[in-house]
Amino acid sequence: MATDRCPVCGEWLWSWKNKPHRCPPGWMVWVSDSEHDDEEDDGCRVYAHDPESAATEFAEQHDPDFDYAFMDDSIEVIVKSLAYPDRVHTFTVSGETTAVYSATEIKG
Repeated sequence: MATDRCPVCGEWLWSWKNKPHRCPPGWMVWVSDSEHDDEEDDGCRVYAHDPESAATEFAEQHDPDFDYAFMDDSIEVIVKSLAYPDRVHTFTVSGETTAVYSATEIKG
């Protein structure tokens, strides 16, 4: 099965999908920093269906190695719609770890 990613939004495109791909809405997301004015220029473009998902997608993109940058502390991010620039949202983003268990049979 051949796979590829959309060059705009990065979503996986699967050859077996029967419907055409449509990118989700675009958002500009950046970290809110009270010491320095909120700097949209330091943000990045994220594609998501709603502003909350854009905030979490931003966190996932900025923690690609799972070094858990958001585990000990939450951060505040600004999310602005690219289609409607007057729609601006502020979110607190944090993360949580999940325990993973495994079992190994003891042969004796």
